[in-house]
Amino acid sequence: MPLTAIEAPPPIAAPISTGIRACRTTSVRTALGATRRDVVRMVVKEGDSMTVLGTVLGVVALAATAVPAHRAASINPVSSLRGD
Repeated sequence: MPLTAIEAPPPIAAPISTGIRACRTTSVRTALGATRRDVVRMVVKEGDSMTVLGTVLGVVALAATAVPAHRAASINPVSSLRGD
């Protein structure tokens, strides 16, 4: 028996509720005359949006870690251990 969004723990509930909402949206669009091509475009467009967002956030995270890493690599270990 599958979990409902109410019964599932929070990390699992969000994708379940999103999946339920997407299924309902797809059903409504199909009932209103959307073709299979329209539905596929809708799903791919949402996936592309998430991919772009993930890529942008990944680049930001990389930049945020690269600067401190560069500074840490340029520290003289002997003077650092002495406390200078």
